[in-house]
Amino acid sequence: MLRMQPMPHLQTFARLHVADTRDLATLRELDASLRGDARVPDRNWHVGVVSRDRHIVIATECQAAVGAVEVVHPAGSAVATLAWLGVAHSARGRGIGQLLVESAIEYARGEGAAVLRLGSLALSRPALSLLT
Repeated sequence: MLRMQPMPHLQTFARLHVADTRDLATLRELDASLRGDARVPDRNWHVGVVSRDRHIVIATECQAAVGAVEVVHPAGSAVATLAWLGVAHSARGRGIGQLLVESAIEYARGEGAAVLRLGSLALSRPALSLLT
């Protein structure tokens, strides 16, 4: 008799890269796919990509964007903010959000931030479940 062993948790083979202006359409599409309320205004991703105070990382699987995280860290500040975190609905439960959060923490720490706080746009129920 074949016995099925439960998988402790699923893994992702996502690759991470720092966003640049070539990723603007990808960020807009990911953001739009996650907004449940059409009344929520579009984010200005261009500002995030070109700003020295912002750092955006995109997770891809098979060259398709499956998530992103944005960290805001003004130069010289001891506090960074996790401003935005999103994982495509089809990619949830595979560790992509955790990978993005770890990337945000690593970036903030590397930039000298002692604290990484949550911004209001990162306070969604799915995002908060990564941190509990």
